[in-house]
Amino acid sequence: MPYSDTIGVTPASLIYIAAYLSNEGHGHHKDYDLTPIQVLGVKSVQQFIAYAVEAFRMNSRKKVGRPPKNAANWVIVRTPDGTNLEPQEMAAYEHAIFEATGLGGPVVGIHNWHKNKYTGAADLNLLAAAFTSRGELVRDRDSDIRKHLRWTIDQVTDELNVLRKAQGITSIVTMPEIKRDRAHERGEEDLIEELARMPKPPRTTADLEPTLLSLGCEITRPDRGTDSISVKMPGKKKAKKVRILKLLADIAVAIDRLRTTRELPQPKPGLSEIS
Repeated sequence: MPYSDTIGVTPASLIYIAAYLSNEGHGHHKDYDLTPIQVLGVKSVQQFIAYAVEAFRMNSRKKVGRPPKNAANWVIVRTPDGTNLEPQEMAAYEHAIFEATGLGGPVVGIHNWHKNKYTGAADLNLLAAAFTSRGELVRDRDSDIRKHLRWTIDQVTDELNVLRKAQGITSIVTMPEIKRDRAHERGEEDLIEELARMPKPPRTTADLEPTLLSLGCEITRPDRGTDSISVKMPGKKKAKKVRILKLLADIAVAIDRLRTTRELPQPKPGLSEIS
């Protein structure tokens, strides 16, 4: 269940956050081993701070849109106790976080890991400039960086767990698993799990609504080209808004997980599933 979040960092706070990330003597770090600070797109921590501050000023001078408040984003990803990441797994998380933070483009920033000495948990900290050298915002103002980051981390975790399963290593606990367990404790069925176990799970938008109706769900607000619908589960009083593409992706991941644990039959060789 990797925890993911992002915090805005003002120009005045940059130097303090950068120092905090590498301060082994800080009270918060007494149970942690800190890896050396690594830089991205610059040659030193000082150069990064200067770059981020100047890029912030460049944006401020444009006088277009909302005035900027933060010069950088502090991205934090924390793995659960007992994870005990291998170097290649740490690299996989790093690559995914850089891609998510830079929207596929280059990231200018600094990063390191804080590894708990006793629990096997680890925190990846990335401090990334919020603007390019021309003062352009790295991300779309209307995008939700937290949701995108959390979705990305969930995908990487699922991929790593497939490899861990093949090697007989304990899986990394994921947020969908936590939600599913809590739903089961409340006596509720998990929608994604139910859809994944269908004889013909929905793979496309066209398949989704008929399959939901067959489960007794009510579509209170159908898809109108907005990539979202509102679904009311049987016995529930309120509908829940869900993103269609995200739901379909989660169903595909659940199918792979169930097949890995042999709770679903493997597809026959030479035959592709019907979409």
